[in-house]
Amino acid sequence: MADLKAICYERNFLKEVVARIDLAAPVEGLEATLPDKLNDVALANFPLREPRHAVARELQISAKAVEEKRSEFTEWVFHGRLREKTLSIAPEWVYVSHKQYDRYEQFRDEFLDVASAFVVEFPAAGYNRLGLRYINQFELPDGDPTDWSGYLNDSMLPLFGLAGRPAQLTRAMHYTEFAEGDHQVRLQYGMHNPDFPAPVRRKLFVVDIDAFRSGLFQHGELATLLNTFHQTAQEVFEDAITAKMREVLGAKV
Repeated sequence: MADLKAICYERNFLKEVVARIDLAAPVEGLEATLPDKLNDVALANFPLREPRHAVARELQISAKAVEEKRSEFTEWVFHGRLREKTLSIAPEWVYVSHKQYDRYEQFRDEFLDVASAFVVEFPAAGYNRLGLRYINQFELPDGDPTDWSGYLNDSMLPLFGLAGRPAQLTRAMHYTEFAEGDHQVRLQYGMHNPDFPAPVRRKLFVVDIDAFRSGLFQHGELATLLNTFHQTAQEVFEDAITAKMREVLGAKV
């Protein structure tokens, strides 16, 4: 494996990058009010504030009956000036999403700024899951839409030939999970076909890498875990692409 810190590309095919915390239990009070200091930290990097009404439904099954529990809450949503990024704070989660991604360090620091302000306001909140997800959507202008040989790792390509009718292919996705040290990786790749159920016409391939850890952990672990997830995602990405794809990405040497 090459030195990951030395790898740099002039462009990317990232559709979205998401860092998300899921809380062990809903935070009381947050469904109605966002603390001022947390609001100020959010506005520093996400200046468009657009809270929205939301409804949560939970099915409760007992010996006597099956009931649906319905609760209403405010999702505290903020966007970048061009809506190129989003922050969401709710009683059960905190997440940051970038649709125009430049540097990991900037993305990480924006997320950690909010997470740090959140734990100051709600020190008793428990973290149940942390994830870092990179959704790559490679799109090339011409050629057979199902022919990705030379651009992607050969081990990822047999799924197109299983049906034996490439001209009639409407969708082909592969899903796998594996353990990586103290965390998990969920990898989805293939052609999801935005024109489904019509046959595939666009040369578009998705590599969706979601590194995460489930189970209780402390706020002080967030930065280390995010860095670890980022490294794992880089390794998986580099294993997925070839030298030819690196040329398309404008690899800097």
